[in-house]
Amino acid sequence: MKHHAITVFFLFFLVCAWAQAQETPKYTFNVGGGPTWPTQSVSDLANMSGNFVIGAGANLSSTFGFSGEFMWNDLPPKSGIVALTNASDGSARLYAVTGNLLLHTPEARKIGGYVIGGTGWYHRSWELTNPVITVGTVCFPSYLWWGVVCQNGLVQSNVAVASGSSNAIGWNIGGGFTYRLGESHAKFYTEFRYHVAYTEGINTDVLPLTFGIRF
Repeated sequence: MKHHAITVFFLFFLVCAWAQAQETPKYTFNVGGGPTWPTQSVSDLANMSGNFVIGAGANLSSTFGFSGEFMWNDLPPKSGIVALTNASDGSARLYAVTGNLLLHTPEARKIGGYVIGGTGWYHRSWELTNPVITVGTVCFPSYLWWGVVCQNGLVQSNVAVASGSSNAIGWNIGGGFTYRLGESHAKFYTEFRYHVAYTEGINTDVLPLTFGIRF
């Protein structure tokens, strides 16, 4: 009788452990990065570059959730576009803080998928720079660390000739695939998402491809 009780307890323990592994976690976190393609009018102005995303959220049910995310996208301007401004170099980037809804397959699936979309705040900033030569400066060895060219007391550096930023409301929509890692709640995900920010002058449209971990 004692052996039967131990066996039943052991089986009960295994069933409970399995059920706990299958249940949907209440909170979720994600981090990832990958390439970004500028689209629409922005594709004529900026080159392909990279993105970084980090977020956290909650599952409202086994297939429906919410996620808040921070996103960064580099938007390096094309050399021909910079040349038209008579500047020697330029840079730009896009930041975003968004709130998103997710509709996803159940937690227990080894291979799953989801759709995601939301809205939020977008901030695009940029600079145009020109080199200047400063005469009579001592050439310290530490300049090499910062990439400053110094020779015979002449120091070359870059000065911003124009800069600015634009804040805007925007939206995003996309989807992805997930692969569950073992019996844990962690998943590797691959996601395409289209972002539109109604920034001043020209809308900022980007298409990031993100690879990351969601857990």
